[in-house]
Order: sequence, then structure tokens, then C-alpha cells
Amino acid sequence: MNLKRMSGETLARRWSEVVPHVEEALIHGSGTVTSYGLFVQCLGAAAQCWVDESDGGDILGVAITRFEQSEAAKIFAIVTTTHPDWFSEGPDVLGFFERFAESEGCEKVNIYGRRGWQRVLSKHGYYEPYTILTKDLGGAQHGQRR
Repeated sequence: MNLKRMSGETLARRWSEVVPHVEEALIHGSGTVTSYGLFVQCLGAAAQCWVDESDGGDILGVAITRFEQSEAAKIFAIVTTTHPDWFSEGPDVLGFFERFAESEGCEKVNIYGRRGWQRVLSKHGYYEPYTILTKDLGGAQHGQRR
């Protein structure tokens, strides 16, 4: 996997190739973001679009990330990602993002995802729209600020 950041004019020109991957990932999301909203964020540098391309230039996978700021820390958030080889390539991708986040001064990485329906409560109309998984970077300790 060879992730590279796509932005600006290149992203605008190739968005029609990127958007099906983003839409595929958003099907499983919370419904709080849209592909268009993420596109605008990426064009405005509020988010980043990462692509994995084949040797022939076809887009194989896409990840959308962004920086978030809490009162305590700068956080690198992985908003959405899709790739046919995610289960074999995922650990390398996460390592790439963790190194990038640290280089940008982030103390944490958040991954937004969906854990699945909660069996008992789903019968009563409740659902879990997404889960946030967090990893502390650079020696930050769980529950403690640096």
C-alpha cells in the first residue's frame, strides 16, 4: 500500500474517482457527515484525503482524516477509510497515520467506526451510531493530560 495525500486541484479533478470509496465507507457511518461535506473540508484543508493508487493510477482505497482540538489535546481523527485489503494492510496504514499524527504534534488518534447493533436495545429503537476508538501517542497516558 502506498498512501499519498490528494488535495487542491488534483482532488477537485479526481473527486469523481474518490467519492465512490468515500460513499462506500459512509454507508456504515453515523450519518453525521456527507461525502460532499468531507470534500469541502479537504479542499479547505480542514481535512485530508489519502489515496492508495495502483501502478496504473486507479484508486484502490481512500481515507479521510482531520485534526480536531479538544481543550486538552490536538487529536488526529480517522473519519472514514475503505480498502479491499484493509484487514491485511490496516496495521501498516495505522502506523503510517500514527507517525504522521505525531509529526503534526497530535497527542491522540481517534478512529470513528461502527461496532454493530446492540441486540437488546435495537428491539426498542435504540442504536449505536458509531464508536470512537482512541490511542495515546508519544507517551501520553490514558486519562491524563501531558
